[in-house]
Amino acid sequence: MKIIVQNLATEYLDEGTGKVVLFLHGWQDNLHTFDSLVSLLSPRLRIIRLDLPGFGKSEVPKETWDLDHYVRFVNDFIQKLNIQVDTLVGHSFGGRIAIKGEATKNLQAQKIILICSAGIAKNRTFRNLVFKLLTKIGGLISHL
Repeated sequence: MKIIVQNLATEYLDEGTGKVVLFLHGWQDNLHTFDSLVSLLSPRLRIIRLDLPGFGKSEVPKETWDLDHYVRFVNDFIQKLNIQVDTLVGHSFGGRIAIKGEATKNLQAQKIILICSAGIAKNRTFRNLVFKLLTKIGGLISHL
């Protein structure tokens, strides 16, 4: 299925009925990461999986996104579907989105399941400042 969220065409799958479980995949992955779990869970739960922007069949954002952009996107996706998420499952980068979203109250699930989750880095380390600068330079170069 496709839905427009923040002016981006977003691919997602919505299967089953019951309490909502939202799956967020890792970096350079897609919604099919969780295919083997769907058949086990969908008979009693509503399983929603999406391709995060820039991955799978979802549209690539026009500018470089940071973690806060992805958190706001997931929140807007939830609002657009008009759902109440019972369980938020995050794998790797998807776990990072879940952690940040819950910590900032932008995402509110009853339960969070983290699978090989990336953590939240301190913003003020020299290493992170260098990575942030390189990301912005890469984004500028890609638009040339």
